[in-house]
Amino acid sequence: MKRKGLILLGSLCAVFLLAGTSMPAEISIGTHGVGTSLYACGVGFAKTISDHSDLQVVAKPFAGPAAWIPLLQRGELEAGYMALGEAVWAYTGSKIYPICLSG
Repeated sequence: MKRKGLILLGSLCAVFLLAGTSMPAEISIGTHGVGTSLYACGVGFAKTISDHSDLQVVAKPFAGPAAWIPLLQRGELEAGYMALGEAVWAYTGSKIYPICLSG
């Protein structure tokens, strides 16, 4: 289990590093609202990355991905954590996501 956690942490850090050359002082992860399991997972990722790297990461709760995806598209949010189904809908621009993230 520890090995899987390190692989996940390394993958997340690689994504942040590949996202651009200038890193913000604080990286924000958009999540569902406080009290949901997806928020708890986002907080866990943020804490793990902050504790084991020089990056300062915080989880920011929203009413759902539909609320934070526009911020992600404008570059005001660096990452997001959502359920797989919602990620597919956001990527393809279907269901409640009118704008496709893939293009």
